[in-house]
Amino acid sequence: MFTRVALCSPLCAPFAHPRASSPDADYSSDEDSRRKNTGGVVHPFPSKLLSLLTVADPAIIGWLPHGRAFKIKSVRQFTDTTMPDHFKHTKITSFQRQLNLYGFKRLTRGPDTGGYYHEFFLRDREKLCGRMRRQKIKGTGHKPHHEVELEPNFYNMEPVQPVTHEQLQVSGATAIKSHV
Repeated sequence: MFTRVALCSPLCAPFAHPRASSPDADYSSDEDSRRKNTGGVVHPFPSKLLSLLTVADPAIIGWLPHGRAFKIKSVRQFTDTTMPDHFKHTKITSFQRQLNLYGFKRLTRGPDTGGYYHEFFLRDREKLCGRMRRQKIKGTGHKPHHEVELEPNFYNMEPVQPVTHEQLQVSGATAIKSHV
């Protein structure tokens, strides 16, 4: 005779999760939430790109003056010297595909032609870039018509100011106080 056993009874509840040793266990660590939102990747593409833009040679890739978009100024140097240090791939088409999957738009007119922007991708605003989501499936066989008139003019907006060292120290101290 077979006996039916419940898969998760009140007695086995503490063992349902590997860290559930106490009822006060915290399941929402920063690393877990990053993995949950990025398909298991701890450092998703937007975060890598943001850190790349802070250390890369501005003659190769860099922020545009307003801090709301970036531009690759030398594709050859970018693929030969910069990409191998930050990404597993070294093909510009793979890089562009990642940009598209994360919803970056390319600027096609004005002084920023060739630059890329995203509403959550701003200079020195790493927390905003955490809100970016990668599309699961991209491509229907055709691109939607790009409406040039709808492109933003970043020079009519307030520029994104770089965060100073002092601001980082103050915000870090504030963050520490709020967690205590």
